[in-house]
Amino acid sequence: MNIESALLIDSWNGRAFSPLQPQGALSMLLRSRATCDLTQQIKHRQTMRFLPRIRSDFIRILALHIAAIASLAVALAAPAWRDYANKPDDWYRGVDGRRVTENITEIESERRNGYAWYGAWGERVAGRYGNWKRNWLESNAAAMKHIRLVIVGDSTVCNYPENESTRGWGQFIQGFFNESVRVINVAKSGRSTKTFIDEGLWQKALKEKPNFVLIQFGHNDSHGPDRPESTDAATSFKEYLRWYIDDARAIGASPLLVTPMCRRIFSQGGKLDDALRPYANAMKEVAAEKKVGVIDLHTTSGELFQKLGEAGSAELANKAGDRTHFNEKGARAMAGLVMKELPAVEPSLRPFLKE
Repeated sequence: MNIESALLIDSWNGRAFSPLQPQGALSMLLRSRATCDLTQQIKHRQTMRFLPRIRSDFIRILALHIAAIASLAVALAAPAWRDYANKPDDWYRGVDGRRVTENITEIESERRNGYAWYGAWGERVAGRYGNWKRNWLESNAAAMKHIRLVIVGDSTVCNYPENESTRGWGQFIQGFFNESVRVINVAKSGRSTKTFIDEGLWQKALKEKPNFVLIQFGHNDSHGPDRPESTDAATSFKEYLRWYIDDARAIGASPLLVTPMCRRIFSQGGKLDDALRPYANAMKEVAAEKKVGVIDLHTTSGELFQKLGEAGSAELANKAGDRTHFNEKGARAMAGLVMKELPAVEPSLRPFLKE
């Protein structure tokens, strides 16, 4: 008689399954094998008639006891698995082997982007992911510190020295958030979606390890095709936007697009010239395609400028005759329009806004 029982708990890459990172799948295999060649025992008993009958009875009783032990091993498998699964130290671990904490800055990118689901469990969780993410962020707002929000863009966004009259709206975003959020504005004057990447500025932005990225381009992209910064709204501009989105997601950041604000150029009839509309529309199309949040600054700024009129809009300019750039009043107005839409576009940031 040969009895072998083994409980094998296996995990993907030796790491346990986590509800926040279901890229590993646990399986439990209970292997039990019992062979009892009673036929041979009977034949042996028949050839050895001189042995007392009690000997064969003893063998049968022993076989029954060993079979009972094997059954007990099967019965114990379920509680053994349950005890294993309920251990937080083993259960809540990511693919890097570290224990999961409730600090969003310590949860690696694969837990927030891209999941490998297994069975109906994953489908149910995916259906509830939006609410779960919002509720989880809100309930842990106090514990989450230094969420990093990076801003990339052009001269209408970037920071300027105090001794200059020009201001970008990115300079004033920090004031809308509490101390949990750090805004890092790396926008640079004169850059387009193309040249911001070509000059290595995008890679520097990614090295800031952002949780969120606000992306506004279009003004310099719209320059003539003979200019190095120029892109085509219907083709290359879209391709560069996809590049930004994919790169941001690859490091675990949430990209958010901001359409370029209108230039303050009016026709003789007082109607605002909408030359940047193709770039704004292209950005919204990419946002829909890639399922990315988009703040439509182009539309809201156009409505504001049209309401103010040419003379009123001139008060937002950094200098007389400039129809693109802003003074502090204008930049703050653009920042206000961005932040008015941001909570609806990215609800997870609501807990970090100042009252």
